Amino acid sequence: MKIYFDNLNILRAFAALSVLVYHVIEIYPWKDFPVEGPLLWFRIGWLGVDLFFVISGFVITLTLSQLFEQQGDKFHETYFRRRLARIAPLYLLTGFFFILFCAPTLLKDPGFYKNLGSHLLFVHNLNINTHGAINGPNWSVGVEMQFYLLMMIIFKVLARLHPLLVLLGCITISWIWRTLVFFAFCPGSSGDAYSIFFLSTQLPGCLDEFGFGICLCRMMVNKDRFFPAGSIYRNPWLWLVGAGFLAWLSFAIYWRWAVYWEFWWMVIFWKTLAGMTFFFLLGTAIWSISLMKLNKPIFSSLWYLGEISYGIYLWHRLVISSLVQVKTFTAQELLGWTLFFTIALSAFSWHFVEKPLIRQFR
Repeated sequence: MKIYFDNLNILRAFAALSVLVYHVIEIYPWKDFPVEGPLLWFRIGWLGVDLFFVISGFVITLTLSQLFEQQGDKFHETYFRRRLARIAPLYLLTGFFFILFCAPTLLKDPGFYKNLGSHLLFVHNLNINTHGAINGPNWSVGVEMQFYLLMMIIFKVLARLHPLLVLLGCITISWIWRTLVFFAFCPGSSGDAYSIFFLSTQLPGCLDEFGFGICLCRMMVNKDRFFPAGSIYRNPWLWLVGAGFLAWLSFAIYWRWAVYWEFWWMVIFWKTLAGMTFFFLLGTAIWSISLMKLNKPIFSSLWYLGEISYGIYLWHRLVISSLVQVKTFTAQELLGWTLFFTIALSAFSWHFVEKPLIRQFR
């Protein structure tokens, strides 16, 4: 049975736009961007990537569950073909244009073909020299593809385990990995933030966030068992209160120790708290009435931005880099033009590249 959750697209839009605004703030740099109120979120808009990881854990588990129900043990080929058709075309297209317009000097680099090969194989995130070399946000696409492959291999085992046990295992692996990163792989390197970021965001260090999505999906697929009809656990307000409290707690802790990479307890544990916040946010979206059914233009617009969110994520860095090479803008102008060109390119690539290929390889 095909299950679809409309509201997830609105969360995808929020995640992609959060990363876009964050990069405008950092690259400009936009020093007088608000430091209080709701807009403060965008100063740590990089968390949009972490929200994507939780959403991916949910969606990939749902996809595999449906394919396994339809095809049994023969689901692997269909699953991998569809994932590759969804991810690779736009990833390759934006990478090509990034080299052409933003980093043509890469073509003269002695290590260019090694760099290119690692990107073609989706393993560029495993080497610190290729991690963000072609279109910076691509590093997370490598992590995502490795997660997709891992899930294809272990799905049948996970399906037999209790969802909370799976989540506990994912959290444990992430904590062990991030502990090793801080104390063994990068001992005494509190000043080397990039090395800690590079290592801690490899797949083992992100499994807790994927795990929250996996757990929620498994519970939703078996909702009569985990959320009995009439249960308070089906009340979206309960999930929203949980998300609000955890968001407040996450923010309070983050701004107390905002030099994130210098503190072992932040590196090891804070992302799990953020993942738990997004777990409750997803629960809110899932149990709420479909916002699309309210027939409000703002929700329709956000839903569409969610449809093209992969494009927004991959095009925006290229657009920012191109714009700052062409003209000097105010921060507000740079944000406005970045949104305009990114959404335009994302809509074009969705309708003429991504969507046709998704249909062809369905």
